[in-house]
Amino acid sequence: MTPLPSRASVAIAHPGWTLALGIVVTAASLAAAARWLEFQPGRDRLIGADQDYHRAFLRLREEFGNRDWLVVVLRGPPAARDACAGALRAKLRARSTLFGRSFYRIDPSALGGRLLWLAPPAALDGLERALREHRPLLEACAEGDPARALEALADALARRAQEPLAEAPPEGSAALAGLADVLSGAAEAARGVDVPPPLPADPLAAAVAERPRDPECGWLLVEPLARPGDLAATGAAVAELRRLLAELAPRFPKLSLGLTGKPALTVDEMATYRSDAQRATLLSLGGVILLYALAFGRLQAPLLAAGALVAALAWTFGFAALALGRLNLLSIVFAVVLVGLGIDSGIHLIARCEEERDKEGADWPGAVERSLRGTRRAVWTAAITTGLAFLSAWFTDFQGMRELGLIAGVGVLLCALAATTLLPAALVLLGPSSLGRARPRSLASPPGAAPPRPRPRAFLLVSLVALGLAGGLAGRGLRFEFDLLSLQAEGTPSVEWERRLLRQEGSPALSVQVLAEDLDDARRVAARLRALPCVAEVYSPADLVPADPRQRGERLAALRALLPPPAPSAAPRSPASLVLALGRLRDALEELEELALAGGRDRDADALDACVEACDQALLAAQDPKGSAALARYAVRCVARLRGWIEALHRETSSPPPTLENLAPELRRLFVGKSGKLLVSARPRGVGWDEDSLRGLRDAIRGAVGLRAAGFPIQVYETLTRLRDGYLRAGAYALAAVFVVLLVDLRSLRSAGLALGPTLLGAGWLLGAMRLLGLDFNAANLMALPVVFGAGVDAAVHVLHRMGASEAVADVPPATRKAVVVSGLTTAIGFGALASAQHRGLASLGTVMALGILAALLAALVTLPPLVGWLGGGRLAKGRSDP
Repeated sequence: MTPLPSRASVAIAHPGWTLALGIVVTAASLAAAARWLEFQPGRDRLIGADQDYHRAFLRLREEFGNRDWLVVVLRGPPAARDACAGALRAKLRARSTLFGRSFYRIDPSALGGRLLWLAPPAALDGLERALREHRPLLEACAEGDPARALEALADALARRAQEPLAEAPPEGSAALAGLADVLSGAAEAARGVDVPPPLPADPLAAAVAERPRDPECGWLLVEPLARPGDLAATGAAVAELRRLLAELAPRFPKLSLGLTGKPALTVDEMATYRSDAQRATLLSLGGVILLYALAFGRLQAPLLAAGALVAALAWTFGFAALALGRLNLLSIVFAVVLVGLGIDSGIHLIARCEEERDKEGADWPGAVERSLRGTRRAVWTAAITTGLAFLSAWFTDFQGMRELGLIAGVGVLLCALAATTLLPAALVLLGPSSLGRARPRSLASPPGAAPPRPRPRAFLLVSLVALGLAGGLAGRGLRFEFDLLSLQAEGTPSVEWERRLLRQEGSPALSVQVLAEDLDDARRVAARLRALPCVAEVYSPADLVPADPRQRGERLAALRALLPPPAPSAAPRSPASLVLALGRLRDALEELEELALAGGRDRDADALDACVEACDQALLAAQDPKGSAALARYAVRCVARLRGWIEALHRETSSPPPTLENLAPELRRLFVGKSGKLLVSARPRGVGWDEDSLRGLRDAIRGAVGLRAAGFPIQVYETLTRLRDGYLRAGAYALAAVFVVLLVDLRSLRSAGLALGPTLLGAGWLLGAMRLLGLDFNAANLMALPVVFGAGVDAAVHVLHRMGASEAVADVPPATRKAVVVSGLTTAIGFGALASAQHRGLASLGTVMALGILAALLAALVTLPPLVGWLGGGRLAKGRSDP
């Protein structure tokens, strides 16, 4: 065996020790990662705590915990919605390990008998009129005398018949509808049907309780107890809630039930991610294996390069554990990035080893040594430029991007280290058989032979025209997509329900929250938010506490004076007296019906006609003694309910005013934070997930309440804006840093420009292709840019270094051409497999990545040699060319 040159690298001189050391470092790195590296999947981890909008979000979370609630959508009649929401909440309470709080509407019972303290003045005015007009009726009910109650009602209606129609109170129609329900029940009861008396109409509860604007759609908010970012626990909660909805659906056939909200959207997206990633992994693995088999004839050497890459990935995990101790949603993709870029260095070394092995008289260690020396500087130049492209992200103000840039930048350098130490050591140990059979000498290129040179000016002209057209097309149409819903797979259930809500009054998922210091502050905040056209509804604890308790207390005392005092129950009267009283009531109703018809009040006339018809049916059935007895029992129960209502009014008018301290625990948890701060929430209207809507909502909310506003829509807008702007700034920094490195390495302004030129040309082609295909940038495919940039520079540097080592400047040696093509196609296949994904964001990433890599390859191999020839012959890198 020919002795190694004195300058032989340690890796080749001591391959066993090199591999042993590499294994030890790899094991230590994996141990460090297992011990100290954690995944923090929350989107809030992507943002630095120094951002104003994120500080507001963190303060909100500190006060109220996780505000990312599930949204159960209920479409259908209000009564069915209320019943379904009640049944679902009961089931949720039985599953306290998965679900915490839930909110459908403000339940009047949760106000502890203090509705009158919160009722609007108009509702109190109507109550006062009813108490004054129906005092005899209420006194009869207080005594529990049904016959007297009917007589009092008949007298009141007779008096009403003598009043001008214009003086009819506004709540008269609702009262007639309620009376029709009572009388219809009386007719049913007289016929022997067991009918419960209807509840008396309570306009106060409806005035206080929250109701959705859309009469056909409501929602129930459900708090999952999973920690933010715990996808397994969140997924279990989402699956269980969907099972409960499927269980309730047959009981409520008039309702359409669905589930959305940020947790459901995230779970559905991650499920699509996993499915797409598994399919893309199989496709890319099969494609890469096929490519290696075609390019190298056997897989042993490419697998050695893959082994060095795996070691570098382990080292990078160890670095991340020691330097940061965490991975976020952005930085976790560094492994995908390194798989795409890190394998390139090893492929270049293997391709050069093939070339050296085929030379006559070449010993194997010497061939590996010459191959390493011939590619080492190009490998490190490409690694440093690509690493700097990532590391430049550290100078942006987007935390997730900074951490991805640091880890990926260092990782690219570690990939180069593994490719120039572990891989040559493994090649020396396994021998030349790892590359397959040597090519016959007759098939190799004869010494000094050069391929025909293309016409440089024609190539240059075509390239520049293509770049101009691509840039023009891209400049007119490309934009950044803010709508995260549009990135998910088509037909995703949570996305479809979210879209439905957006088409109506607005989605609770886009609600905005503001922390108020006290009740006065909460009232000011709520008033400002309600004045905004983009706000549909505001929920404030100030709505549950009277602004002027003294004045409201005086009003309630006046109402209490109008109530009949509690009285002992009267002795029961005979059913016959009840029938006579019902007949009097029927006559009074008929007289009112005639007056309503004469006055053109058709709606009231119809209601009165229904009352008369019900009286006739009840009187007919009461001719039977059993019917009259049943009618009497029904009347007693109706009067008992009215008596209970009077007693409730006594309690409410005597109750102390509601305060934050005596609110029901359920309401306190919703509106009062750990330190006593108050939560005011605003649900937007007419706001979608597009950039203009999100920016308009943010500007309007901040104009009203300042920087203390927080919420998912503000987080999305600010995060995506900083992500987009951060990539642009990092790109500018990277371009400058890479140019300096190329200038130092190539020692020629012309050569540095030539290395960057094809990369920029390929980028122009990519933008033009995206414009022609209707692709836009988004949060998923934006990460393709540094990878494409790195691949372009990598290819150009290797081409220039080989051309700089040859006197024939237009000649790209076959080994280099093969390495550039294989490494580029490896990356293109690996990422291009994602184009088959159902997740539209991943599919766009795969498409953009494949287009970008192919454009970079085309620019480096087709346009760079003619450019070099046109700009002049001679060696390109003065004094720095590889041997």
